[in-house]
Amino acid sequence: MKVLIVDDEPTTLKILAAALKNLGHQPVPAASAEEAWAIFDKEPVSIVASDWMMPGMNGLALCQKIRKRPNTRNTFVFIMTGKKNSAEDYCRAFSSGANDFLFKPVDPHVLDNQLRMAQRVLDITPPSQGSRSTAKISQSIAKDDHD
Repeated sequence: MKVLIVDDEPTTLKILAAALKNLGHQPVPAASAEEAWAIFDKEPVSIVASDWMMPGMNGLALCQKIRKRPNTRNTFVFIMTGKKNSAEDYCRAFSSGANDFLFKPVDPHVLDNQLRMAQRVLDITPPSQGSRSTAKISQSIAKDDHD
């Protein structure tokens, strides 16, 4: 399957592309969120893995654009991060429409398992629900955590 990968670090992009190829997927690399959006808007993919912190548009802003685009709300979006984030950061990412996280450096075995999980979710998610349901669940969980 095609996986749009977004990272401003060329080495990380090359490593992810190689790992995806080794797992039998077709990587679609982008060096910025702006480039990724241009690619995605022209030809949407089912799975996106975007770095969180990048110059210009960040991964969360890209995720929000994907969620607002018609007929792509079911796209599974991973946010990649290399730092330990706070609970508030996770809530902000989920509220932006992220489905899950990948932690850098990305382990190929973890990547394989996460992609299999994403495919299962995509296979069972009705087109009418998409990430709005995921976001509502995430917001509910975050609210419960703060109570």
